Amino acid sequence: MIKFNWSKEELNILLQKIKELNIDISYFNIEEDTSNSALLNISTDNIDNAIPVLLEILNTNKYLFLKTEDGYKKFILKNIFFIESFSNYSIVKDNSKFGVIVYESLINLEKILSNYSFIRISKTHLVNVIHIDSIKASLNSKLVLVLDNGSNISVTRSYVKGFKQKLLS
Repeated sequence: MIKFNWSKEELNILLQKIKELNIDISYFNIEEDTSNSALLNISTDNIDNAIPVLLEILNTNKYLFLKTEDGYKKFILKNIFFIESFSNYSIVKDNSKFGVIVYESLINLEKILSNYSFIRISKTHLVNVIHIDSIKASLNSKLVLVLDNGSNISVTRSYVKGFKQKLLS
């Protein structure tokens, strides 16, 4: 048995995402108390069914603080669509309208985010694979990623092979 303590609001968000992924949750047990928390018990008797849920839990509330002109801003990783680099700063494109300028190099961001759902697709871009809606072939052996926010981003030729390997692993 694996147990997680959540706020009721966070648990409801997680359960909604699990429903969207069509994951069977019949092996869950949710214990709510009178405060604003709930205990989520996941049976490991059928570990194959538990793995997608555990991965979703791991990715639900991961965050990162990055330096901006106003100090440090908290970014929830699942809300980042992509990151674009310009010399000594980067733009984090998240749910905000224009993205946020951060003072961190793409190389450092890649090191930090490589263990999560981010893949380097060019000299100037990291993309969050959870937001890839479709992949299209393009000219000169490139790929075009269509993200669920409507953005189109190219995977350059030199990154196509690594992108495919990481995406399929």
